[in-house]
Amino acid sequence: MQSTTPARRLRTPTPQTKTSRLFLPLIALCSAVTAANIYLAAPLLSVIAQDFGTAPSAVAWIASVAQFGYAAGLLFFAPLGDRVSRRPLVAVLSLATTAALAVGAAASGTSTLA
Repeated sequence: MQSTTPARRLRTPTPQTKTSRLFLPLIALCSAVTAANIYLAAPLLSVIAQDFGTAPSAVAWIASVAQFGYAAGLLFFAPLGDRVSRRPLVAVLSLATTAALAVGAAASGTSTLA
């Protein structure tokens, strides 16, 4: 009598190379830097207001804009990971984040910064 369950194959663990051991910390670092962009403006609002010559209460909304942008990214871009190839998606989103940070760094006003 033959068994109806397929034979289980034991997978032998692949040896870790130096690059594979560094890959997870690199992903963690990239995730931390990307997520930090959401929260970095909050403790710097008084410095931002001073640089733009406005009151701190006038720039308080900048921290909220970052939160709304994050929520919009989760709503619109996270589902794309199920529909398109993830490697090019991550590359394009990383380039878009880099461009947005460069524009923010060169901002001449609070609306451009937001």
